Amino acid sequence: MDPAQKEAALRAALFVKPESKEDLARWIRLYLGIDLPAVAVDPNSNSSPMDLVWELYDACRRNDPNYQQVMAYAARDSYKTFSSAIFEVLCIMHLERSVAHMAAIEPQAKKCQQYLKKHLNRPFIRDFVTSKNERTVEIARFYNEETGSSITVRDYEGLLASDQINYREIRNYVNIVICTIQGANSEHTPIMVVDEVDVVENHDAYEEAKMIPAPIGDMMPMTLYTSTRKYSWGLVQKEIDNAANTGLLIRHWNLIDVTRPCLPERHLPEKPKITIYRSDLLLRSISEPDYLLLDDSEKSKYIKDTGYAGCLQNCRMFAACRGLLATRDTTPNLLLKPVQHTQAQFIKVTLDKAKSQLLCLKPSLEGLIYPNFSRDIHMLSIAEMIEMVSGEPAKPGADKAALIAVLRDRGARFVAGMDHGYSHNFAVVVGALFDNKMYVIDVVAQAQLELGQKVSLCQQRVTPFNPDTWADTAYPADNKTLKREAQLRIRDWKKGPGSVKDGISIVRLALMPTMSASRNEARLFFIKGDEGCELLAARMGQYHWTTDAAGRVTDEPDDENDDELDALRYMVMNVMDKKGIVTFTNVNLTPGLQDSILAPQPGEKQYDSQNWMKQIIAERTGISPEPEENPAGSSGRSGRFSWNL
Repeated sequence: MDPAQKEAALRAALFVKPESKEDLARWIRLYLGIDLPAVAVDPNSNSSPMDLVWELYDACRRNDPNYQQVMAYAARDSYKTFSSAIFEVLCIMHLERSVAHMAAIEPQAKKCQQYLKKHLNRPFIRDFVTSKNERTVEIARFYNEETGSSITVRDYEGLLASDQINYREIRNYVNIVICTIQGANSEHTPIMVVDEVDVVENHDAYEEAKMIPAPIGDMMPMTLYTSTRKYSWGLVQKEIDNAANTGLLIRHWNLIDVTRPCLPERHLPEKPKITIYRSDLLLRSISEPDYLLLDDSEKSKYIKDTGYAGCLQNCRMFAACRGLLATRDTTPNLLLKPVQHTQAQFIKVTLDKAKSQLLCLKPSLEGLIYPNFSRDIHMLSIAEMIEMVSGEPAKPGADKAALIAVLRDRGARFVAGMDHGYSHNFAVVVGALFDNKMYVIDVVAQAQLELGQKVSLCQQRVTPFNPDTWADTAYPADNKTLKREAQLRIRDWKKGPGSVKDGISIVRLALMPTMSASRNEARLFFIKGDEGCELLAARMGQYHWTTDAAGRVTDEPDDENDDELDALRYMVMNVMDKKGIVTFTNVNLTPGLQDSILAPQPGEKQYDSQNWMKQIIAERTGISPEPEENPAGSSGRSGRFSWNL
């Protein structure tokens, strides 16, 4: 085929829709000069740049209604925006769909614009570009239904009017907007791409933008979200957590998937394979002799594996690669990263970032206020909680009522924290104190309640526990009403300067009093599977410090969905000290609590109205006080322990 024939063939095939992934990859290579990485090497990944582009393209081609929302999160610098720009070109060239591309920030918008301009300036394609300004690019063509051919606007204008009637005009565009309220109210398009979701600052605009995609005729709308998953409290993780409710499809790949094959001179396949111990927790790999030198607690962090001799001798990322790059297809691809570059990325970032932003294994804990909250440690089934309190196995079928009965029988004291709200949740957290531990057994959370409704709700859910309650001091009138009408023992207390951070510190210590807290050492637990406790646990997993304009984490808590957390904090900080220890004084000796001791729950011990303090001291210390000299009983002594009441 001579050059003229080749050019004619390429022009003729420009708007022919590929019907397979291989054909689409060939089209992208021919017309855009790009060979997208097309294989997910890591079995933990479920897509690749080329896989994603084909899947979206094919879904639009078939008008599949199951693809209305797709999330593609991937490693940093692994062609997320690049791939989405290719998909956008295909939308306006082949799929007859205009696109709204929403960038989280201005630099991201410019990056997308650069990609689009580069793609649309390629031979053959550029002849059909009719608009290419700072924010909008447009493709226009005239399509002949009979011949299946497309011509440019200039060629169409050169036709006779009698010939023009055989052509249908097709115009589509990509409009780039920033994630602001103004940008979120742009015109409707069937395709929307939201780029770098986790760095979106304006969450209201982000939610508003979800109404941009709209069907055009029979064409179903589609939204593509792309990002690196940075934070466990970020928008990406929130979308993933809510995917079952929204129908969001999730695709992801990592840095290993876009790395070149490991060369034989690096992994040394001619030598016998060796035993390697790798730690997914630490992302480290060591030899068997080094493993045998570890103590048992450190050994538990490693698993036995097999690798090439060079995986330890010439490489420092076996724990991430696991030898996968040694068997990767060796077909050259310039977009794949050199192995040395990938290794350097793992070396220069923190372990947390390597797991979240390079391997896409988990979101980062950076910025979390309670990073040590663990479902495995702090969430207990009712049976587990009963056994921890009583030291005996729970009876089959034990429910919350059985747990409460055990707590009462063992002398646990009930406490509560309360946070007021109307548009936000009115929240009450109820806990039981026993043996220097707090068990959260109920969480009330409901918005848009009038005061009378709060009273009624507390009468049903809180008053039966007769708890000492620490309520938000900003609502003294409401607290007074709840104290009178719901019969709640609402305690007097002061927030004071710095009380928020002090309270957070106490909750953190209750969760993890030592550097490597286990379930035996933790002091704060929640009922697994309980609706209210599960809500509180979800809130704890998302509670984070705010970030500034540069994305740096500050020391101010974010106040979104913090009502239940505030209620928890009010309760914990008033019954535990700054070491996370339940304080006898705060629970039983503070002013106003004598009445609660003298009016115990059914089955609790009755204290004498004159000698209640001495009785409690004797119980807690195991020491009987010496006969007092003061007949009024205001002082006493036992060994080195004395009191003056």
